[in-house]
Amino acid sequence: MPISIKFLEVYNIIELTYKGKVTNEELEQSVHEAAKLSLEMDSRLVLADCTHMTEGHTVFDLYFIVPLLKKYELRPDFIEAIVYPLAPAMFQLASFFETVLINNGIKGKAFKERKDAITWLLESQSSE
Repeated sequence: MPISIKFLEVYNIIELTYKGKVTNEELEQSVHEAAKLSLEMDSRLVLADCTHMTEGHTVFDLYFIVPLLKKYELRPDFIEAIVYPLAPAMFQLASFFETVLINNGIKGKAFKERKDAITWLLESQSSE
């Protein structure tokens, strides 16, 4: 699977790292695993690092990710930061997913740099 999921204990962040081709099935599986880990660790912060994602799923696939997240009844103050992929076509998908999150009442933002995404997550946590 071109996806790794880990808990960054020092920041209390769930990190998903995507590489190469990520199919819709793999994307959905990563959502399930990240949601379970979020509940288990009581973490409301998610970092989706898509830097090295090159292809795979579609805009249509992303539209159905939020209902998957809501199925897990995550904390209402759930926040997700996305690190833009380097691949131009996937860059647009990350931007679209940021909009999907926001339109569904989830605080989300996309960044070009991982460090900026982490900083924003930590600042968002402390400002609420």
